[in-house]
Amino acid sequence: MQVLFRATHWLRSWRLLQKEKHKDTISKVCQMMEIVTMGVFSKNGWSWRHRLG
Repeated sequence: MQVLFRATHWLRSWRLLQKEKHKDTISKVCQMMEIVTMGVFSKNGWSWRHRLG
């Protein structure tokens, strides 16, 4: 889960360098990835507050 959230963080940072028409799409994709990730982990009994290591 941390890997996916780190990836969305970098995508959001990279978004600032993109053309204006692509910025909203990148934000929506990042948001959807985070929602799906939290949903998958929570359905399998994993709290989003838990961390590995």
